[in-house]
Amino acid sequence: MSQSVEHSAVEYFDVPVHTADARSVNDDTLVQESTSVDYDHCVVMTPTKQVSGKRKLVVFFHGAGEPVYRDTWIGIDKFMPQFFAACGYVVCASNGLPQAFAKENNLSDCRPVGNYMWIESVCKMVEKVCQEWNCDRNEIYVYGESQGGMGALNFVECGAIPVKACVLDSPAISMLYSQLNIPNAHGNLKFFYGFDNAESYSTEKVYGLDPFARNCSKIEDKADYTLINGRYLSSTELEKCTSKRITKCPVKFFLGAEDTTTPAFASQLVYKQLKNAGQLTSCDLYIGVGHCTDQNSKVIGTFSYRDKTYNITKPTVDMALWWARFGGYDDLPTITPAE
Repeated sequence: MSQSVEHSAVEYFDVPVHTADARSVNDDTLVQESTSVDYDHCVVMTPTKQVSGKRKLVVFFHGAGEPVYRDTWIGIDKFMPQFFAACGYVVCASNGLPQAFAKENNLSDCRPVGNYMWIESVCKMVEKVCQEWNCDRNEIYVYGESQGGMGALNFVECGAIPVKACVLDSPAISMLYSQLNIPNAHGNLKFFYGFDNAESYSTEKVYGLDPFARNCSKIEDKADYTLINGRYLSSTELEKCTSKRITKCPVKFFLGAEDTTTPAFASQLVYKQLKNAGQLTSCDLYIGVGHCTDQNSKVIGTFSYRDKTYNITKPTVDMALWWARFGGYDDLPTITPAE
């Protein structure tokens, strides 16, 4: 579609996803012949900044507190997507779990828990956005926060669309050490994978959709490490991790040392595995900060976008700078320092 086409600042649309095989099935002899399709809600934000050529695209994997509804994205006024749009990116997000399907099956509609439907939904969303919003399919950058961290890595590693670089903020990166740590996720875990506690969990039940247990030479055991305050690893303790892991693009982690929702140690171990394998990776651990560093770190200033002023934190800026290292926009919006 031509660049001259005008789009609204925010637009919503649906994409079809297959739901027939979503439920956990433990009987290998059972064949499901249904081709059930439901619709997942998506949102796209159009930037005001003028750029030459096709736009670069940020795919935003939301946390449990920022679901995408048919005409509302709960995270739309948070400063992360607004800041990325102010950099010049088109920003898009899907809910990752069709809400009619969730209601029908008594599921939490904002907790996709890494299920394959989110991968399908985002692939279809990206293809539509690239075609209709003039975005470059080869300039995709990924953001995953909390619940969305697992969906982001699953998309990066299992999806069909190449990604230039990824940032993960306080990701629920492990079924065992992150997802099971969130009581509100247990019902969805039981539905999709057939477990809701550590005793019933197994890597075989998650169909390769657990980033912590995928692509690594050894699945690390929390019991082998001494955690500070039960949450994160010291640099010395982290050196004990010698296993390796591969991924498809550079990944940077933003972790809060005081995070009790998705404790940092699981992400630290994945980071160290990537580093051991020679992958391009980085990890920032914020002492004194809890869950979601970009929302809860100290405000360093403000920026303006579409006649509104938003607070900004260092992690948010550093996310944009990480993408810029790998081809993303490097002309960031002006930040007025905090007094």
